[in-house]
Amino acid sequence: MKSKSIAQKLALAFIVSAVLQSIVMWAVLVAGGVIRHSKENSYAIFAEKVSGQADNLENQMISVWTNFEHYTAQIRQYFTDEAIKGGETAGSVDELLEGIAPVVLDSMYYTKTTGAFLILNEVEPGTNNHAALYFRNANPNRTDVRNASTYMLYGPWNVAQRLHLVTDANWGYRRIPSC
Repeated sequence: MKSKSIAQKLALAFIVSAVLQSIVMWAVLVAGGVIRHSKENSYAIFAEKVSGQADNLENQMISVWTNFEHYTAQIRQYFTDEAIKGGETAGSVDELLEGIAPVVLDSMYYTKTTGAFLILNEVEPGTNNHAALYFRNANPNRTDVRNASTYMLYGPWNVAQRLHLVTDANWGYRRIPSC
C-alpha cells in the first residue's frame, strides 16, 4: 500500500511539474512575442511563395507562351506567294493540313499549353465550315514521343494516322463553323 501511495505521489509531482513547465513556456512564448513573430513569418513566407509563383507564371507567359515566332514563320512559309506559285501548296487542303500539322503540334509542345489550333480561311463548298486542325494535350508538362496524351479534335484523318494521334470522341473532319 505504501508503494502505491509513493507511486501516486511521484506521478502527481511529475504531472504538476509538467503543467507548470507548460504554463511557464507558454507565458515566455507569448510575452516574448514568439507567437506573433511566427504568424508574421508564416504570412511573409506565404506571400513570398505567391509572388514567386506569379513571377514564374509571368516569365513563362513572356518567354514561352508568346515566343514562338519560329513556328509562325514555318507556317507562314506554306502560304507565301512563291510557295503557292511553285505548286508546293497546290495540293488539296488535306495535304496542306497534313504538312502543317507537325509544326502546329510542335508549337503546342514548345509552349506547354493544353491546345493548339489552325483554322484556314477557306470555307468548305456547300457548307459554312472551315478546314482546321485542333489538338488537345492532356498533360502539357510532359512531352511524349508517342503522343500518348495528345488528342486530335478536328482535322483530316490522314493527319491523325501520320502523327499517331488518337482522335477525340467528338472528332470532326471539318466542323469549325464560320462566325
